[in-house]
Amino acid sequence: MIASTFTKRLSLAVQDDVFNEIKRLSNTDKYKFIMVLHPKLPNAIKAKWKSLENKNFTYYNTTDLIPLFKNSDIMFADTTSAIQEFLLQQKPVVTYNHTFNHNYLINITTPNAIENAFTQALHPSLNLTKNIEAFIEQLHPYFDGKSSERVIDACLTFLHKDKRYLKKKPLNLIRKYKIRKRLGYFTFKSYSKAYTLEK
Repeated sequence: MIASTFTKRLSLAVQDDVFNEIKRLSNTDKYKFIMVLHPKLPNAIKAKWKSLENKNFTYYNTTDLIPLFKNSDIMFADTTSAIQEFLLQQKPVVTYNHTFNHNYLINITTPNAIENAFTQALHPSLNLTKNIEAFIEQLHPYFDGKSSERVIDACLTFLHKDKRYLKKKPLNLIRKYKIRKRLGYFTFKSYSKAYTLEK
């Protein structure tokens, strides 16, 4: 699976040499590619990648990534936030010019390193697997399906707590005016103190 962010200086989708290498690899019958691009990327970039469609390359115009994650063995990406979600499956990710050199990613900096990185990802080392597992443990250690319930419980518990220890937010009238203007909501009622529910 190929995924890319919309920030031009970080996006692999705008790199012609990456495009050409993926085009070459898609014609070797060695890999099956599925690709999704960030909705904010220019339409010309999307059309360029869509033009690669063949029996080994499918472009998806969607924001529903979970089914694509499940159907992929590895991911090729830049700095997109989809990386973290994909890693939760304990599947390797190859990154192109990632801003940080994380030990749970296979980061490359040149297009001619793409194929070797794919091979490495498809046959991950024990060390890489352990690093991915350690990252998952930090990011999201729960697999019981009750994380949303825990978040709601934590919010309700906090809303009932005494919050006098919290510092007051600075009085930022310009920011408040801008937000209210955007929402079309003007009132004299304001929550200058942390909101607390009655028990």
